[in-house]
Amino acid sequence: MRRGLVSAAMAAGMVVGAVQPAAASGDPYVVRPDDRRLTYEGHWGRTAEAAVTVNSGSRLRFRFVGGSVHALFDVSSITVPAQIYVSVDGGPKQLHTVDQDDLEITAGGRGPHTVEISVKDVFSRVNRWTPPLETGVVLTGIRGHVLDQRVRHAPELAFYGDSVTQGVMALCDVNTSDCADGTAAYPTLVADALHVSLTQVGFGRQGVIQTGNGGVPAASDAYGWNCAGSRADSDRRADVIVVNQAPTMPRSARRSSAPPTAPTSKSSGPPHRTPASSPCARSTAPMPPTSRPWSVNSPTHAPSSSTRPAGSTRRRATSTAPSTRVPRATARRPTD
Repeated sequence: MRRGLVSAAMAAGMVVGAVQPAAASGDPYVVRPDDRRLTYEGHWGRTAEAAVTVNSGSRLRFRFVGGSVHALFDVSSITVPAQIYVSVDGGPKQLHTVDQDDLEITAGGRGPHTVEISVKDVFSRVNRWTPPLETGVVLTGIRGHVLDQRVRHAPELAFYGDSVTQGVMALCDVNTSDCADGTAAYPTLVADALHVSLTQVGFGRQGVIQTGNGGVPAASDAYGWNCAGSRADSDRRADVIVVNQAPTMPRSARRSSAPPTAPTSKSSGPPHRTPASSPCARSTAPMPPTSRPWSVNSPTHAPSSSTRPAGSTRRRATSTAPSTRVPRATARRPTD
């Protein structure tokens, strides 16, 4: 009887182990992207295989012990690598280009340590909506001794907008990733000054009825999606939602008889195949109008309170919190 119980326990352990990150990867210290020990802010499409974001300003936090940890990425389809900042224990931000599948993050002493990865820029001029993605951050895991997260309760702010919200040309007057910085745009500055959780969704050139660069649909159709085929988490619990979208198409676009198309970049080699279980694996239809925080009933007018969904009026209320001085952000709107 005792031998039977031992055998049963071993079998149960094998079954449980089969669903753990270690068993799937062969490495006992690889944590899958959908593990609860990883805390995401912003729009991330998450499965056990990958966490994908196409938005500058998105964040990832986790804790670990030891001298180093490795962030693992999938860059197989990327032609224009995204740029990220990495900060350890609240120290200076280190700039990295995500052009390799393994990024080592080092720390002094055994820890525990806290890591924050923030997306500086996802370039807006190549495909970042429909797979295979030519730019974006595709995290496939964290290798290291990752710890459980401390429970953090903070107000939530969500920002939707165009190139200003994305941080295009925030550092200099050239439309490149080097000159762009989502962490220098007003959503991140506001969130950091108020110590709140942030969702920052900005797409260059995008308007309420205007498509964005990189194959991104108009705001009225992109709302509710991380990218094609990946639904975003609901923002209905956000304390404040800010929409900074142009309500109409540019005159040049209105005069053109052909719909605007997103620029593409040429790449050599065989076409990349996106696994069906990965985020952003399939294109999909737009969100129903009732799910959007604004309406396009009148293309010549900005969204009004009458077109907002029921129960969202609290987001328009003024804050009663003590006044906090927010760092000044560049207010210019780049030519998208």
